[in-house]
Amino acid sequence: MAHPLAFYNMLQSSNTRLVGNMYFPDSPGHMITELDNFLRMRHLGEIESNCNYLAILRKGVLNLPETIVAMLPDVFNPESRIQIMVNDELARLAQEVHLAYPEMAVDVGTSHFKTVLTSAEDRKKARLWHLPRWPRSYVWLLAQQQAHDCSLNYYRRRAASRDYVPFATIPELSPELRQFLGEDDKPLALVHIRNTPRAQGHATNAGNSTSSEVMLPTLAYLHDMGYKVVKIGREPFPPEWASSGVLNYSNSPLLNYRNDMLLLKAAQFVMINASGFGNLPDILGTPMVYYGVWQINSLVSSRNCVLLPTLMRHRESGRLLKFIEQMKVVRSLPEYWDSRTPSSFPCADYDERFNTADELLAAAQEAITLGRAWYPRSPQQEQFFDLDRDYSFRSIDGRVGQFFLERFSDALEPKFSSAADTA
Repeated sequence: MAHPLAFYNMLQSSNTRLVGNMYFPDSPGHMITELDNFLRMRHLGEIESNCNYLAILRKGVLNLPETIVAMLPDVFNPESRIQIMVNDELARLAQEVHLAYPEMAVDVGTSHFKTVLTSAEDRKKARLWHLPRWPRSYVWLLAQQQAHDCSLNYYRRRAASRDYVPFATIPELSPELRQFLGEDDKPLALVHIRNTPRAQGHATNAGNSTSSEVMLPTLAYLHDMGYKVVKIGREPFPPEWASSGVLNYSNSPLLNYRNDMLLLKAAQFVMINASGFGNLPDILGTPMVYYGVWQINSLVSSRNCVLLPTLMRHRESGRLLKFIEQMKVVRSLPEYWDSRTPSSFPCADYDERFNTADELLAAAQEAITLGRAWYPRSPQQEQFFDLDRDYSFRSIDGRVGQFFLERFSDALEPKFSSAADTA
């Protein structure tokens, strides 16, 4: 392994800075948001534009960094002065340099994990955490609010650079995908469904398990509107969809991350069940329904996105929580270092009220209408944003489904008294 000082001297002599605090080479969601976060920082002049930038990542099993570089050669290349390398040894070395010389890296991370925290105040709130199989054995683990603030800063940058969309240069569909989809000009609709219950301990911080039958009216609507509907994601294809004309990409030999990106770029409508799949269409501004979401403090940014929450329900009383109550539950979740299942749905005390067929259909219709001709949020939708407008929602252009809010109009309450209100 090269000596860290020699590596530091090489960076200095070539006027190169590291792209720091990227920890998840096998997470499409993190890869997309963290790289987009960095590109917007540079675009907005928050970091130097006259130096080179180098992201050095561990080699994962999905080849995500390599795929992104290959798909965006005009973004990551020597002429743009932004490059990505994949090498375990150099990734460890880069983290050593970042630790010893924090000024040599720009923090683009949006996860709970950081190699370096330069602020003494931030270090007081975080914890030093042992991760023996990672490039560094000890990293900083952020508190929930610190991690949320990282996301809010990213959304602030999104709002300040709405017309800058570097991921829009992803290539068009490959010949293999065109053959799979069929040679016609129908618009493409992608539908994702999660069918693993939280009770089994899987994806406890992601979307809820959705009955495939409740999606049938939406699938029929998309078909009637002339869309070519494709099932995406790694979850099994619902047998109930077999007669709905839905193409089964999930079980096709074409399934890989590169083709996921190509399909997401080409789609005219996307329906996502709280997955990292939603990050790219959110950035691209694709009309999208983001459904099955219980962490309703964390909306997505695009103005063409319609959020369809899942409401939390007290197990003992059976009472649905008000929106403000649900937000407070999310804010009061245990810190990562206090829980074996951090940020996970609190199954012991609550269950969920699943989205219904008419709610899913109405949300799809609303998102498609927005994509054709955008219009301002309704008074009820603004009332929902008033719940936390000055903190979580201050840079968010999306909206909660109008039909859903009308159905649960009694769940709207006054906003938080302060950003730290978790009582």
